[in-house]
Amino acid sequence: IPLTLVLRKYRYKGFNIPGIHQRWLTWLFTGHSPLAYFQNKAKNFTSPYCEHCPAEEETSEHFMCHCVGYMTIRLRIFGNIILTWEDIIFSRLSKVISYIETTQRFTRDDLFTDPNP
Repeated sequence: IPLTLVLRKYRYKGFNIPGIHQRWLTWLFTGHSPLAYFQNKAKNFTSPYCEHCPAEEETSEHFMCHCVGYMTIRLRIFGNIILTWEDIIFSRLSKVISYIETTQRFTRDDLFTDPNP
């Protein structure tokens, strides 16, 4: 996703976003995150694949838009099972933050622990 598109939409103007949520959004939109794809590229994890979808790399797009492990959460928060990056960008930040918080993918205790040592 072009980061400039995200920054142009939000610009963080007047938003009172807690630091932890800013961290989550930065991880999400830059791809430099605790998700398996980036951790594998950084040589921290042995596999880039999603724990819920073994044939899919766990990228930000996969986590937000396609992962079957989180489809009911996407349906409840966004009203759709599958999303596009455009859906994410044009959603309210509170929905994106709520999704990340509800999945607990960026908050769990084993955040940077390789699931496939």
